[in-house]
This record gives sequence, structure tokens and C-alpha cells, in this order.
Amino acid sequence: MHGGSVEATVPHASVMVWLFALGVVVPIAGVVWIVRWVLRDGLQFRLLGLLEAYGALIVLFASAYALVQVGSVEPGFAGMPTLWSAGDPATLEVHVQRLHEVFFESLYLSVTTITTVGYGDLAPIAPLGKALAAAEGLAGISFVGVALGHYFSVCVHR
Repeated sequence: MHGGSVEATVPHASVMVWLFALGVVVPIAGVVWIVRWVLRDGLQFRLLGLLEAYGALIVLFASAYALVQVGSVEPGFAGMPTLWSAGDPATLEVHVQRLHEVFFESLYLSVTTITTVGYGDLAPIAPLGKALAAAEGLAGISFVGVALGHYFSVCVHR
């Protein structure tokens, strides 16, 4: 391999917008389609479909959190590892390891936010991170309400 290291730079804003669109916005349409499919039949309760949609929401918000965190040199979340450091000539191995750390911390943040547990060890700092966390908390509460309402509707109809 090469003896030297290469300094990593933050991707251009247009790249981050495309990643956000492809990794978050487009899959949300799939989650909406799954939920509509599950709720369409009012006489059958599809728990597996609801769990798949819930898991997909967790991964979608985790991806959005990771994009917010790696999208700039300034951290988007307090307590989350940073990927980019000014003047840090990280090797590819270190860079990939940091990327994994950021995603797993984002996944943890997503699970604690959607379940409204919120331990407080990770907190959004950036405005976009705050908006995403608020949207995920509301989505989590709404999703559980819709799932329970659908379940009781099926029970009443039987």
C-alpha cells in the first residue's frame, strides 16, 4: 500500500442533498406504501408488515442522522463521534472505522428517539438534527397509535 495518508475533505453540499434524497426521501415512499398495504385490509392484522415498516423507519432516520453528522466539519449531534476533523490525515481504515461508529451511534439514537426513551447521551445540536429528532419522535408515537388502532379495529370486527 501507500506509505502516506490522504486528508479527507467534506463532500460538496449537492452530493449530500442527493445522498439524503436517495437514502431517506425515496425509501419513505416505500414505508408509506407498506403501511397503506397493511392497513388496507381492515379484517386482517399483519404484524410482520407493521414491524418491517417500524424497522425501516428506524433505519431511515438513522441514515438521516448519519448524513447530518458527516455532512459538515461541525458536529450535528453532541456525544456522537465525528467523521471529519480539520487537518486530520486519516487513513482509509481509520475513516471506515469512524464511518461505522457514526452509523451505529446514529442507529442507537434512532432507536432511543423513535421509542421516546431518549437517554440524553446523544443530543442534536444542528437545526436539521433537531427537526429530524422531533419528526422521529412524532412518527414513533403516531406509528404505535396507528398499529394499536388497527389491531383493535380488527378485534372489534371479528
